[in-house]
Amino acid sequence: MTVPTRRTAAAVLLALVAAACTGGTTPERTTAPPTSPARAVLSELTIAFIENLAPDGAAQRVAPAFQGARLAVDGAALRGALKAGVSIVPFDTAGTAEGIAAVAARIAADPTVVAAIVAPQLTGQVALGDRLDAAGVPTISLSTLGPALPEQGWTDWRRAVPDIDREAMVIVDALREVMGERRTCLLGDGSPPSIALIHAVVGALQRRPALRLALPDTVPDDPSVIAAIKGAGCRSVVWGGTPTAAALLRVALVENGLRAVRILGGESLKDASYITTAGPRGRGTIAVCPCVDLSTSTDLRAQRFIQDYQSSFGVPPGPFAAEGWDVAHMILDAISSGASAPGEVGAALARTSTFSGLARGYSFARNGSLEDQAGAVRVYRDQGVRWIVDGLPTRASG
Repeated sequence: MTVPTRRTAAAVLLALVAAACTGGTTPERTTAPPTSPARAVLSELTIAFIENLAPDGAAQRVAPAFQGARLAVDGAALRGALKAGVSIVPFDTAGTAEGIAAVAARIAADPTVVAAIVAPQLTGQVALGDRLDAAGVPTISLSTLGPALPEQGWTDWRRAVPDIDREAMVIVDALREVMGERRTCLLGDGSPPSIALIHAVVGALQRRPALRLALPDTVPDDPSVIAAIKGAGCRSVVWGGTPTAAALLRVALVENGLRAVRILGGESLKDASYITTAGPRGRGTIAVCPCVDLSTSTDLRAQRFIQDYQSSFGVPPGPFAAEGWDVAHMILDAISSGASAPGEVGAALARTSTFSGLARGYSFARNGSLEDQAGAVRVYRDQGVRWIVDGLPTRASG
């Protein structure tokens, strides 16, 4: 493994002072003296957090997972549980093939990177996974996109959340329970995550949808959209876009006499911005998310996590914050056992097929997919002031 050039103690001190003066720039990383002729041990290790901040509101939706992971890293360092310094560094793909290739190349070329976490709803995971797998970088994904990813044959890849097909199945289960499949309409904003969700829902439905619209350039509360929903006789709308756009649609439906039309959606919908924008008119909306909400948990670990998260970031933990904490701890456990290179972290992860986390217990199949996927998907209902866990039945795992 390539090791950065060693510097004198004075040079290192100057680098740290310079970094502090530039307002948070990551300090130069240094190496400890080699412990053997074969390989030097790095004194600073990096966990890459791969995200796409290009879509509207993406930074807010991705932040909880990153902050949960960062909280795990900071906590482990404070406890002295790590044998090396560890930092978590975000890499933005900008949602393009070129951006994905550039991020993958940077991660593969950085000798300090020992593992990568994929943010929720990241696209382009095939190209990313191929490059990181070839470089031997173990990867844990929090993105439901790409249900066929376990078939890629990657060595050190895991997905810690259910895939989009399972999420869609639970959406359709909830739809059948509250409204039935008759006169179901499917709307989205034309983004890759939206297209993927709507496609998966179509596959799970037993009836043909009454209306299917992609609105990349049209606001969902446009009169023509409301007229199309009314003309199709929609009893329910499955929305695949952003939560704010869904809230605008909900308000427009109510204002046009279509209050009885129910809105359902996937993980994008389960966001505080929907609650605040829709207000009381959003009451009854259903969001399906492969994420846990710990706000009502009586577990001491959960309460401590919420307190530490709010203290660090000034807001309650959002969707995927607990899952980000968990996957970071999977990697940190490997590092605390002595792993200081990607291959060593990958080998440590491979030796553990189960993990007891804050969000849930995780069990991984040999191909890296999460077992008991249905049990990891939760149904939430908007009660007008907050999302609460709904007791609707979900399809059994299989």
